Amino acid sequence: MNKKNNKSIQIVQSIQRAVMLLEVLADKEAELGIVELSRKTGLNQSTVHRLLRTLFNLNFIDQNPNTHKYRLGLKLFELGSSIINNIDIVKNAIPYMKTLSKKYNEAVNLAKLDKDKIVYIHKIESSTTLKLDLKLGSRHPTYCTGLGKVLLAYLEEDELNFYLERVKLKKFTSNTITHQEKLKEELILIRQQGYAFDNEEYIQGVCCLAAPVRDYANKVCAALSIAIPSARLKDNEISFVIRDVINTANGISY
Repeated sequence: MNKKNNKSIQIVQSIQRAVMLLEVLADKEAELGIVELSRKTGLNQSTVHRLLRTLFNLNFIDQNPNTHKYRLGLKLFELGSSIINNIDIVKNAIPYMKTLSKKYNEAVNLAKLDKDKIVYIHKIESSTTLKLDLKLGSRHPTYCTGLGKVLLAYLEEDELNFYLERVKLKKFTSNTITHQEKLKEELILIRQQGYAFDNEEYIQGVCCLAAPVRDYANKVCAALSIAIPSARLKDNEISFVIRDVINTANGISY
């Protein structure tokens, strides 16, 4: 048998072993470490470690930052429920976003969390002079944007801590929060009040008000925001904008 055929067999075998690991993780609610997975699958520990790192990098599994054990990741849930989870959230959001944008004549954005960044999945541009370089599909920081802070606020505690271990809180403006404890305090407040406020933390002169969008299981799956130049955001209007942003996000939720 030639080397090409041998390589093909090795690739298939790797897939089979990776699936075996996923099945073992799916069969038990508790998290499992390399030694336990090696014992349950019959694979040597070096092979288990190599496969786990690949699955982790592909977001099929997660690692508890405290115990270093592994569990199934949300990527599998997303794939398994893709039909339900993607009931055209953008299609559903468009009329709501247009209404909100038209009312205030400001930019309205919809984003999801992906690999420590927010990704813009839809936007309604403002007809005013405010034109932000936030293209569809572009990736931006989470900790200093209204959209991102909403999405961080609804992470599980271990997920948030793992995020903070990986991401350096870089300063973009004088208002950017760069201290982890201060950020955590704000995220708690966001979860309590149901919305986030970006006070010129990412782009100087621009404020954003954002609220969570939930899926059929009531899990936060996206965030909606309205971007307003700070010069046009009046203190006596903020409560009304917040109300409309929350109501719009609730309308998009499915």
